[in-house]
Amino acid sequence: MTGINKSRWGGIACAVIICLWSIGLFAASTTATSKPPFTTEELDKLVRGEVVYSLVETKISDTEQTSMLVTSVLIRHPAEVIWEVLNHPEREMEWIPYLKESTVVIDKRPTPTTRVTVIDYKIVAYGIKVYYSLVREYDYKARTIRAYMDKERPYKYFLDIQAGWNFYPYRDGIIFRYWSDSKLTINLPKVISRRLAEKQLAAGIEAIRKRCDYIAEEMKRR
Repeated sequence: MTGINKSRWGGIACAVIICLWSIGLFAASTTATSKPPFTTEELDKLVRGEVVYSLVETKISDTEQTSMLVTSVLIRHPAEVIWEVLNHPEREMEWIPYLKESTVVIDKRPTPTTRVTVIDYKIVAYGIKVYYSLVREYDYKARTIRAYMDKERPYKYFLDIQAGWNFYPYRDGIIFRYWSDSKLTINLPKVISRRLAEKQLAAGIEAIRKRCDYIAEEMKRR
């Protein structure tokens, strides 16, 4: 593989990881389970402000692979703050890294406690354009959001997306775990994709923390 090809693949990997973050931010469940499913070592890392994550990539063919990403972080705010962040897709361009376009093309409220949206995304990183659409099904009573890819709309690099969040109260905050299970039309060297995943996870986590801090202050002023 030439240096140019490595650079291009790396750019695609970076853009894909950013896409996974933007997906996860809105594929959520704020229903807490009784016991955080983490080891003592993982909990210690979370309390120190570190990210706990795993990335499993499986090659399907020379041009396709699956990517299973699981990551967790401790946010020192109530669940209501995180929910407020999740509930405003129209504001996401204010804080999601590398997001160039985000258009809510469908926004319906079938009942007083439910909402269905379709959002078109374009993310550009290192000259690589990635675009896709998500369907989000909000249930305000249960405080859950289900998100999945709308395959009827234009997309590039993603063939399928399923994602979600789990929330776990812990000490003075909430541990939230994001997972995404995606099928991609690329096959990346693991060394490149893992290094970029670490870099972009750090950027994504920092963006989430800052946004939660901002929203917490905004809620206090209301």
